[in-house]
Amino acid sequence: MAALLAALMAGAGFTIAALAGLFRTEAGEWSRSLAVSVAAGILIGLSFVEILPEAFETGGTVAPPVGFVVGFGALFVLESLTKGHTHHTFGEELDHRSLRPFFAGLLVHNVIDGMVIATAAVLSTAATAGVSLGVLIHQLPVGLSFAAVVTARRPTRQFALGWAALLGLCIPLGAGAILLIPTAAGGGLGATLGVAGGALAYIGAGHLLPEAQSEHSSRLAALFFPLALGLTALLFLGVLPAE
Repeated sequence: MAALLAALMAGAGFTIAALAGLFRTEAGEWSRSLAVSVAAGILIGLSFVEILPEAFETGGTVAPPVGFVVGFGALFVLESLTKGHTHHTFGEELDHRSLRPFFAGLLVHNVIDGMVIATAAVLSTAATAGVSLGVLIHQLPVGLSFAAVVTARRPTRQFALGWAALLGLCIPLGAGAILLIPTAAGGGLGATLGVAGGALAYIGAGHLLPEAQSEHSSRLAALFFPLALGLTALLFLGVLPAE
């Protein structure tokens, strides 16, 4: 239930950011840069400090790294083919043919985000909270990117609002799919955690860090990523080692 609630919050974050972008009330570049730097540190820290060690402990030495490669590689291929996870800005010129693959990419990407949140619930409440916070912050620039692309196509209000709500709903739907399917013990759980770790690592390193660097070059913003990464590692290695 906690995972589903967290996924609903992340989905709401996407939809709210999308609506804010559609009505041009987006946050400033500096604050967005700080937020995504923190999110990157949290997600990468959780991937390598909490989720992957648990995957190896549960699933042995083969299933977890295979799952990691699948999770990391699948999101990279998805982004490359659909541009659904690529940062877009307002006023950017887009080919009309890019709209359908862009929506398809966002749909699959948001479902995966929800699945990752639910997978983290296998570990602990703290892991669920950390992943959920990182995904929520991560969804804000994704929602704004959606708004930039949709605005460029000049759609009807019903079309824009409908897709913003549907794509936000995909996150809790992804979480629900994981919660309804019993996870197999041993290698199955190890592989699932490996996929989640790979997905989080890609989101943090492949999207959020470049997003933070491109928005606002600041020494303060540059410090937020290692600080968030270090605090996340310290939390799970020192404060919550037994969870």
